[in-house]
Amino acid sequence: MLLILGESQDDVAAAGLPVVFACKQCDDCYFTQELLDSHIQTQHPEKRPGKFECRFCQYSSNNRMHVVMHERTHTGERPHVCKLCRKGFMRREHLATHLRIHNGERPHACPECDQRFSDQANLSQHRRNIHLGPNAPAHVCRVCGRGFKRMPDLRTHMVVHAGVKPYSCATCDRQFAHATNLRKHRKRVHKTEYPLPCRHCRSRFATMCTLKRHVELMHGIKRVVQNTSSSASTDED
Repeated sequence: MLLILGESQDDVAAAGLPVVFACKQCDDCYFTQELLDSHIQTQHPEKRPGKFECRFCQYSSNNRMHVVMHERTHTGERPHVCKLCRKGFMRREHLATHLRIHNGERPHACPECDQRFSDQANLSQHRRNIHLGPNAPAHVCRVCGRGFKRMPDLRTHMVVHAGVKPYSCATCDRQFAHATNLRKHRKRVHKTEYPLPCRHCRSRFATMCTLKRHVELMHGIKRVVQNTSSSASTDED
């Protein structure tokens, strides 16, 4: 039979795979309850609230300080204020970096020339403008100077600086800033299996839906057909 990788429980059943746990929110299918719990935590966090909840949106966390830092993105609160210029910052470490401007400290040296900078972001901007030319990344983090080719990647990276860790392990409650780190943790610590391989690269996935999305986004293939038997047949057969 020919199986078109899809998102529904019917697709998995048609492939002869064991359908045990299905998400009631989006109909994704999982082979274990553990995988389903992880999916709900990461993809539908409003359905699995943490102990502490944001006052302005559905974000929640079991860590109170994560919620405090998250709420500042709504309120604009910047409690850490420079005494010299009155500029405010959300995080204490950002204020510490800013103070280098006033005291003249420049610990970041350019490897291509002798110029020095107060923070990594200014050093990266200098290298991009002076030394790297057209090969420089288009989007650069103003906090740490890390460069990215795509704006969505920069936005994802900024979660680290915001102190928000929205992805929680359903087994041990450890929290992560990015879904990829959660997956690595679950595979390494809890031996979570990812039995579905991508035919175009070395990636593996826990669900048919995530495999399909990966193939469409990363390989540009809209419809993936997988032969599930040695003697494939069409509907007409």
